Amino acid sequence: MRATSPTHLIVPSAQAGRKLLTAWARSRRPTLGTRAFTPSGLADAVLAEAFPDRAPSVFPELNQVMAVDELLLGMDFRKVEALGWSGDRLARSIREMRVAGVAPEEYRKAIPRRLAREVAGVLEAYEKWLHELGVSDETDRFVRAEFALRKTRAPGRVAVLADTPLSEAARSFLEAFAARAEERLIIGPVDLAPASAAGRVLQEEWSVREEEVHRPDTELVRLKHLEDEVRWVLSDILEKGRSLDEVEVAYPRHTPYLPLLLGETARAGLSVTSAAGVPLSDLPAGQALRLYLRWLGGGRDSRDLVTLFRSGLVRLPDNVWAPRVVEYLLQFHVSGTEKDYSRAFDRLRRVAEQDRARAKGTEREKSASDAVKKLRAAARSVDRLFGYVPPAEESLSGMAGRLRRFVEALVPEDPDAGTDWMEPEPDQALSEAAMGRAELLTRLAQIEAGPDSRHSASHLVRRFLEWIGQVIVLARLDGPGALHVTPLDSAGLAGRRHLYVVGLDSGNFLPSPVEDVFLPDDYCAAFPRLAGPLSSEARVEARSLALKRAIGRTTGSVCVVMAEGSLAADSDSGPASTFLELEAEYGSTDGVVQGGAGLSGLILSCRRDRSARQLIERFFPAVARGFERAEERAGESFSSADGWVGPRRIVDELLDRPLSASRLQQLAACPFQFFQQQVLSIPVIDERRPGQWMTPLENGGLVHDALNRFNREVIDGTTEARDTARALALLEQEFREFARANEPPSEFTWRSKRRELARIAQVVTERDRRVISAELGFGMPAWRTEEEDEAEGEFRLDLGETSLLLRGRIDVVEEDEGRLLITDYKTGRSGAYDREDLLDGGKRLQWVLYAYAYEALSGRPVDRSGYLFVSGEAAGETVYDTPPPIEETGALLGSQFGLARRGGFGASVEPAGQCKWCDFRRVCGDLYGRRSEMQGKALSASEEEVSGWAWGEQQLAKRK
Repeated sequence: MRATSPTHLIVPSAQAGRKLLTAWARSRRPTLGTRAFTPSGLADAVLAEAFPDRAPSVFPELNQVMAVDELLLGMDFRKVEALGWSGDRLARSIREMRVAGVAPEEYRKAIPRRLAREVAGVLEAYEKWLHELGVSDETDRFVRAEFALRKTRAPGRVAVLADTPLSEAARSFLEAFAARAEERLIIGPVDLAPASAAGRVLQEEWSVREEEVHRPDTELVRLKHLEDEVRWVLSDILEKGRSLDEVEVAYPRHTPYLPLLLGETARAGLSVTSAAGVPLSDLPAGQALRLYLRWLGGGRDSRDLVTLFRSGLVRLPDNVWAPRVVEYLLQFHVSGTEKDYSRAFDRLRRVAEQDRARAKGTEREKSASDAVKKLRAAARSVDRLFGYVPPAEESLSGMAGRLRRFVEALVPEDPDAGTDWMEPEPDQALSEAAMGRAELLTRLAQIEAGPDSRHSASHLVRRFLEWIGQVIVLARLDGPGALHVTPLDSAGLAGRRHLYVVGLDSGNFLPSPVEDVFLPDDYCAAFPRLAGPLSSEARVEARSLALKRAIGRTTGSVCVVMAEGSLAADSDSGPASTFLELEAEYGSTDGVVQGGAGLSGLILSCRRDRSARQLIERFFPAVARGFERAEERAGESFSSADGWVGPRRIVDELLDRPLSASRLQQLAACPFQFFQQQVLSIPVIDERRPGQWMTPLENGGLVHDALNRFNREVIDGTTEARDTARALALLEQEFREFARANEPPSEFTWRSKRRELARIAQVVTERDRRVISAELGFGMPAWRTEEEDEAEGEFRLDLGETSLLLRGRIDVVEEDEGRLLITDYKTGRSGAYDREDLLDGGKRLQWVLYAYAYEALSGRPVDRSGYLFVSGEAAGETVYDTPPPIEETGALLGSQFGLARRGGFGASVEPAGQCKWCDFRRVCGDLYGRRSEMQGKALSASEEEVSGWAWGEQQLAKRK
């Protein structure tokens, strides 16, 4: 490119411009007078030149998300009920339509459907909100910049990369800007640009300079697991002796590939730079803020506070040592307000002051006094933490300010530094942690200064938690002596000879039905120049073109890596369509390299080799402990690794406290599961799978809440028991409230859920019934209504020789011709319930314990008790039985209690049954191998050893 001054280079992203100019300079191509801009950046530059006294408007995406949230809350939700959505997905679609310059009426005409009318209504309300606040978004800036061109200097040359996306507003502005230039030029192959990119849109009016497209040596690698992709790439680079200066690694999306790349290169001791930056959630400041928000969102539970202080990511004021505060927090469990924490610390303080009084005049007096001072300092530190807690209703600006002050006061610039609050020397470069913290504070300040809106505190906490995972910070140019990682869209621009591409799996590249519910394919076809909201198929095509562009830019070699599954997700996936196209072009399946098994496979394959075992135990002590436990389990008799830990005081204390029926069922069904969760207090990892809208537990809770409200209305006489419409209305209301803050993945999912709710309403109202009580609690404080006749405090149930403290809630008690019927609603499967033996050896205790509890509360005998399945394939099925004599159940429970008090917690391994839904199945490992081990031990055990363990007794019976 000949030097003409000034030259404006229009690029898809700021990082693409920086990389391209740097690569040109290294290749000695003239760059003097060339400045790179994105279309939006160029509009800002024009406005800054035309109006130097005006500061550019900052409108962070989170402000847009929260603005749409506020609009939806203020609208009549019936107008947008078909959406079933709120929040960031709708906000992104609204933003894309605004960037594209789409007017509400234009959208309404393009898609003559109810959904289009509703989305257009939200878009119209959003535009009105923009003008009322006097703020501008990207579309407004393009329009204003086009009018301001007459106040700016004419450019010498305008060059645009062919794959730069252009919306209608951006195209109009860019054409007006380039009309005054000496030359207008498109750089790059137009046929490899998306339909909405500059190359396709402008090629008839601008001159095109086709860059040479190379066909480098291309190797395709197919591996077994996602975790092996990055490791294979690094090992290949080292084996081939390639200079890091010549290598670039590209990925289609930053999660999970960018964290994997940065983590693995650090472990390998390699220098790395990232074109897109790093996720804020991977930096200390982001991690600290995420843990603090989790504490806020979890009801300010002291266990979450322990996690925050243990992380080492915060430093408390007044030189209070965080681990010391943890020691105090572990002595109680509290959640709630500042007063709740104060009362908990007061109890500890009184004990400490009594100890100080007893130590007066002894050699322990000073240490006892110091203990009181440290306790008071810890209490003050936690008390000051509540200064950043928002009220029940808070503004977005206020919340951002609170979080900013929290980071400024408690999150150090570098948690690994040895000094507190020391400012770096003028010539000392800031660490990555410090730069990330500074960028986080800048982002929070932008949100604080941007358009404001009011929301509930819980809603703000959820939105900021989402925001932390989406923010990318610390973008850097590729540096000498460092491996360079970059998004796929800008791969090959840095001029490096060797390119590796990871992440070509089906989960990232195949069409997804959740991407574009607001902008259907027929709308995209009607507006072919629309750059933002493309159809799912168009997104796949765009990524395929991005890969081909990256290959064409590379002068040396290309290696494309694809994984077939993920160890963490325990899932398999086939190759993406893009990968299959590459196979057809560059080689058949026979030429694909089968990768190794990675670190996990290496450890497993050499664990029996003595020297390898010694090395593993030396460098991986956690793996060594795992080997020891596995060898214990492989023994011929029960050991502590199998759950035989002997009598423990903590078990006796646990069994003497109030227990729910579900915990007792857990003890009977699988004592080992009870041991993991109740005795060891191992937390359950409650994570949504990718694309999962709600967990089964959340679904069941919403159904129970709605049906309880319906039954309360039936009891009050305001609703008939056969009123299906009212039951459905209450169900939809509960799920709609959930959907406001937790978006369904698609409109289809929401409609399917509404059909399911209609079936539930039909099942519950299909017969006449007289409801006596709903959600009747015993052994716990009142919850539903103060008027409800509930047994508060301790509730002891005498079962013959066995007595226990019981707590729970009975879904519904009904009366039919003078006979009492107790029903527990179930939203799961019915196949696991034995209709011939509903008690099932103690594995199904809920129905019978509820019957005994109601008899003790009311003095009336229960005729039948059981379950009504309200959803799924089992909807409408019932399983009822007459409660057995109370002494039989008491003997059964007594035997199970005896097993637990003896310290026996065996694993009842049923790979095809209850193990499928166990939260701790990974602890058991290979379920079929584990079952074989446990069966062998049970067959050789004594009757006393397995007494009270139903599964073990069944195995022992086989010996006889």
